Amino acid sequence: MMERIMNELANSESIIYNWQDKIIENKMYDASTHITKIEDGSIFIRKTNDDIQIKVNGISIENNQNVLIEKEDLIQVYYKGELVGVANDNNTTVKLPLGKPMVNTFPYFTGLNSILKAYNKDEVWVYNNYFLMWMFKFIHFNEYWADFKFGNEEKQECFCCQIDKKIVKREYVNEPQSFVKQCINDKKYIFLSMDMYYVPEWWGNFNKIHLKHQVYISGYNDEKQFFLLSGFMNGFFKTVKISYNDFDKSYDDWKKDSTKCLKEFANDIWLLSINSKDEKLDIKRIIDWCRDSIDGTDLRIENYLWWEQKAEDIAYGINYFDEYIKAMDELNEESDFDIIPLHILTEFGAVMENRIKYMLKYFKLDEDKYSQLLEATGSYKLISKKNENLGLRFILNKNMKYLDCIKKNLHKQKEIYGSIIEEFLDLCNEIYSC
Repeated sequence: MMERIMNELANSESIIYNWQDKIIENKMYDASTHITKIEDGSIFIRKTNDDIQIKVNGISIENNQNVLIEKEDLIQVYYKGELVGVANDNNTTVKLPLGKPMVNTFPYFTGLNSILKAYNKDEVWVYNNYFLMWMFKFIHFNEYWADFKFGNEEKQECFCCQIDKKIVKREYVNEPQSFVKQCINDKKYIFLSMDMYYVPEWWGNFNKIHLKHQVYISGYNDEKQFFLLSGFMNGFFKTVKISYNDFDKSYDDWKKDSTKCLKEFANDIWLLSINSKDEKLDIKRIIDWCRDSIDGTDLRIENYLWWEQKAEDIAYGINYFDEYIKAMDELNEESDFDIIPLHILTEFGAVMENRIKYMLKYFKLDEDKYSQLLEATGSYKLISKKNENLGLRFILNKNMKYLDCIKKNLHKQKEIYGSIIEEFLDLCNEIYSC
């Protein structure tokens, strides 16, 4: 059945799939659902009839809710409680959907992208965020020293209105396995700290140690005795299986931590669920991002950084480049190299290019007028790609010439960055004045 759907979608972006014609209550019933393929190839299922119930991997979907489906997923279609269509009934895993995240930075935000993608609700949230980069001054090469600034993360409605968030303390969880399963059944993704010693895929070629890290749990299989765990596995965000037995050890042993992360934070378990709200593109907010980025300030969009950090301790926007160059001046042939700040620059370029194209299309603007902006963004992206490759080369052979090349590229990239923001601000002002 799924093969038939895939074949039909090969020639169409959207189909109404007739699962089975069946006589019910002396009427011919056509159990139909909407299936749509978007530009990146992701496929979503949606139903619009209260009499129809659709379960994807054991989880019911709401009316008019787009839910990501994949070839191996268990799909069950019911009409007034009677099963009328099924695909992959040998799949016994109960799981919530996760899509390929548009942006990969740190676990929480990347997983959040993945959740939003699973319901085709990620695009606008990404474009409203991932703009103002920041980096701690003189606190280089620690566990978390560079990132993007978001809306106020203390207020979920300001940070991401499409996601509901609840925090549960570990001391109130008596049976972790049952707790996790019930959360998944209730359509809640679990974000928590675990001891990664028990997750082989996390380590790659590195020696295992007891190390706390944040991960998502999104599924379980009682028959085969495993949970589905998502996080950065050897540098790539992916989902792996962890046995119930190893989950118990990882959950209980998370305090055996060689890092200095706050235990208070690790004691919190975050439960995230999708809601029916939709993110609206906020041009005024994006204009504020532009101005802060050009000025190297953080004055316009409230965030926890306002009351937890001193503004003079952080380099914002265009000042990010100079601060990172200072950080690399501290390195020598024996130094470890953190490539994350380079990756943040890369993600900014990718998001900016997509953001520009989205706005030109959505507001029906003249693309030729902004061709130079897109061209400059392409040049910016090319430098980012070169710098990440140079960073990897330095990690492999510790030759200082690669760092010298990165620093030269960063000076050039800073200039392009400034011109991109200035021209993009003009685009935003054109839209905002209409």
